Amino acid sequence: AYIMDTLGWVLFKRGKNADAVRILEAAYRLQPTEAVIAEHLGDAYYKSQMPEKAKKMYLRAIETESNKDNVKKIRSKIVSVDKQIQKVGQAAGRMPASSDVDP
Repeated sequence: AYIMDTLGWVLFKRGKNADAVRILEAAYRLQPTEAVIAEHLGDAYYKSQMPEKAKKMYLRAIETESNKDNVKKIRSKIVSVDKQIQKVGQAAGRMPASSDVDP
């Protein structure tokens, strides 16, 4: 799983997002409790315009991450994903459920 994670991360860094997602998903299936693999897969999903999947992976990474600084970094990624999700929803003419404005 760790070798696959490294390969997926190299592909991600080279901009080969579809290949990176495929390899990182396989790594995650092999090692679903490894925070760094979940985070890398979240990054690949985010870069591939799959914000909901990215958020899910970031939340899973937080569940298993013991380093508080890493948790803080991952939480900031979730904030970015939430902004992307909100922007996509607004572009589609949807308003967040928490909005006070009637559509």
